[in-house]
Order: sequence, then C-alpha cells, then structure tokens
Amino acid sequence: MSLVIVDMRKVFDLAQKNGSVLGVDRLRVIGQCVGIKSLPDDADKLQLVLQNLKELDQDTGYTVEISVSEEACYGSCWTNGTLIEGSVCDVRCCVVEGRVEAMDVKVWSLAELRAFKEFWKSEEGVKWRQMCNQESKNC
Repeated sequence: MSLVIVDMRKVFDLAQKNGSVLGVDRLRVIGQCVGIKSLPDDADKLQLVLQNLKELDQDTGYTVEISVSEEACYGSCWTNGTLIEGSVCDVRCCVVEGRVEAMDVKVWSLAELRAFKEFWKSEEGVKWRQMCNQESKNC
C-alpha cells in the first residue's frame, strides 16, 4: 500500500531518511503545482515543484521537488496542457536513494479535490490515516 502524503515537509523528511538505504518507498503526494523546472545537470529532465494545499489546512510555505521521468512526461496532463501552475496534482511516486521520482502525475478537477477534502477531514479519514501511520511504522 502506498502512503498518501499531503504535507510536503513529510515527503522531504521521508526522502532524507531513505537517502542512505537501498530501497524503494512508494507514496502518493497530493499538492499544488507551483512550478516546473529543468534539472541543472540534465535539461531534458524535469522537476515538478509542489506545495501544501491550503484546502487541507496545511501550511503552504513548504515545497518539495519531484523528479519526473521521461516516461511520466508522456502522461495526458503533460501533453494536453492541463498541468499548469496552480493545478492540484496527485503524484504517484517512489523514493529511491533520497530522490523522490514521479511515476504518474494526475491533475485533479475541483470535484475530485472536494471529494478528497471531505474524506480527509471526516472521521473515517482520520481513522484511515491513523491506520496507515501505524502500518508505516511497522515496516
């Protein structure tokens, strides 16, 4: 099961923790796109810059950079122009040796964001997060 993370600081901390371990952690990062930039050492590779969503009562001051593979750039949100600054993104990622890498990027509609927000703030959402947090500690 993938962890669902809406706090970019936790994504960064998870990547740093996994920096010295040869392993892969799978996660879903949900955040707001605040930029797309090229990697300094490879202009063909992109980084998606996400920040916390204020709709989920998160502090929006923290960002995380997610490397995007060439294969992930062929996804529909990249080719049809729906990924723009301000988009809410659901990014399926893996953490490999301290780097967060996107495997798939989906841009959410406002209806999808509202549905997730409703679940996230509900009693069931709180229970689900507690269960996932406990499960991730046991790994």
